[in-house]
Amino acid sequence: MEVSKTELKKIIKKFIEITKKAYKENTTRGYTKQLNELIKNKSYKNFKLDASIGIGTLIKNGLPWITFLKKNHKTSKGFYPYLGYDYKNNILYVKLGTSETEEHQCLNINIDRIEQINKLYGKEFSNPENSIEKIVDTLDYLVREYETLDYDCFNGEEKILLKKTSYKPNPLWTSGNWKNL
Repeated sequence: MEVSKTELKKIIKKFIEITKKAYKENTTRGYTKQLNELIKNKSYKNFKLDASIGIGTLIKNGLPWITFLKKNHKTSKGFYPYLGYDYKNNILYVKLGTSETEEHQCLNINIDRIEQINKLYGKEFSNPENSIEKIVDTLDYLVREYETLDYDCFNGEEKILLKKTSYKPNPLWTSGNWKNL
């Protein structure tokens, strides 16, 4: 089911709420199910939602996340728009992410552009509950830029096929530091 921008804002708020509760209680018990129900069969702008706070145990050295996946991409093998929540510092990261499990066959021809997009549009939001509108706006920019990537390895050619876009970047979003995760 395709969700609207308004529905996505609710999903993000609930994701933060579920994550905080799970880490406060130091358990995934019950919270993984809540998170799965929250995103089950949902997509945003034709990107399938996936999320995790951990399997069996909470993610300790990483960040609970929501990924936005295109066809032939999985969180375990792909690159994608991503929300990562640092529950300890109450910071939500919005960027393009890459799988740490298995490299996608198209990653090598896109990695430089992914890094460039993250430098221009990737953001971190302190107290994200108060920045949901900006978080979704940033995600929308990343989704548009993601569409310029060769995420299907078109014709097997090792080059990035850039598509022209009709929007202008917001100069306020192109400054600032990006924290390496």
